[in-house]
Amino acid sequence: MQRLYFLLPNPVTTCQVVADLEGAGVRPDHMHAVATHMAELDCVHQATILQTSQVGRGAGLGLLVGGLAGLLGGWLAITFPPPNLAIGMRALAICAAIGAILGAIVGGVVAQDRLNPEILPYEGAILRGTVLLMVDVSREEVESVTALVQQHHPEALSRIAAAHQTQATAPA
Repeated sequence: MQRLYFLLPNPVTTCQVVADLEGAGVRPDHMHAVATHMAELDCVHQATILQTSQVGRGAGLGLLVGGLAGLLGGWLAITFPPPNLAIGMRALAICAAIGAILGAIVGGVVAQDRLNPEILPYEGAILRGTVLLMVDVSREEVESVTALVQQHHPEALSRIAAAHQTQATAPA
């Protein structure tokens, strides 16, 4: 799947594009919008926090760092135990698990306020009232969906984001 980004001038145009895409066979759950006034956009799903922020990346990094910190703490507890306290090897696993869980929680909370790097270039336009429509399509559908949107709505700016490549296209 590839994600297409269409920057549309207003909610009315966005709903027209969504209707065109649904008519072309794009499922409604594959389209999400980011806008300052989502109440006007009842024709499309609002983008989730996982799509608009770095929560997933933050939680993953927190899981790794927290797990390593917990592993280090467990190793230190085994190597230098407090007096009159026997600590077994289970302490290592328990400390690593607790560190990983806490790290994931803290990492996710911290990252929720950071915009997804794919959306960052559109932040100013979104704040000015335009709508960012994100559409997930298969690689085979990228050209036809982009052509459909730009044929009916030439004012739409589009961008195609793949896993490791990004290609920007200007309106026709």
